[in-house]
Formats: sequence, C-alpha cells, structure tokens
Amino acid sequence: MRPVAVMVAAGAVTPIGLRSIDTAFSHRAAAAAMREAPLVDGSGEPITMCFLPTLDPLVTGAQRAALLAARALGEALEKLGPAARGLRMQMTLCLDEHLGQRPPGARRRRSGSAPSSRRAARRTRRSSR
Repeated sequence: MRPVAVMVAAGAVTPIGLRSIDTAFSHRAAAAAMREAPLVDGSGEPITMCFLPTLDPLVTGAQRAALLAARALGEALEKLGPAARGLRMQMTLCLDEHLGQRPPGARRRRSGSAPSSRRAARRTRRSSR
C-alpha cells in the first residue's frame, strides 16, 4: 500500500514552547500557560488565554493564526535545510471555520480553498481507499 503522506519535518509555536521540541517536552511535563488577558468577552468579563512573549497580546483571530503559522512553517522548512529547494510539496492548512471565512463581497483568491471540515472529509475518504 502506498502511503498517503510522509511527514519529514514539523514546526510549532505555542505558549509552552517556541519550537516543536520545546512544546513536546513541555506538554509531556503538563506545563500550563493560561492567564488573564487584556481582552474582555461579550459580557465585559476578562478572558483567559495563552500568551507568547514574541507576539502582541492584542493580536487576535486570523491575524494571530497567520503569525503563529508563519513561524511554525519557518521552523519546519529550516529543518529541511538546502534539500528544501529541490522538493515539491502539497500543504493543507486547516483553520477553525470562523478564521477561514471571507468578508461579505470578498472574492475567492485561490481555487483550492475550502472549509476545513470539507477538506478533512475528502482526505479521510482518499486515505480509506
């Protein structure tokens, strides 16, 4: 059976580690990083969230996700080194549905964009064949 995917590198940026290896060890040690945020919910109550010392705590939503993803992707590509230049890859990015929505009237930018739930369902069907 031919593998559906092969993972050759990973990257992660989290409140418990700024690299994937740090995150893995901190997670294994049950490290916690939640604290009160300078933001409030719909009722005016402070919310709790995880912080990164390298990220503005007021950045939220899709912008926050993009900053985190760029740094994690950078880590993964760095691990590949010079070999990355000759490789072809297909990348699937899954976001919470509300982060992937376009504003009303906005044009679709890429022909391959689809809600993550639909993409995940397609991947599952393909891998079970």
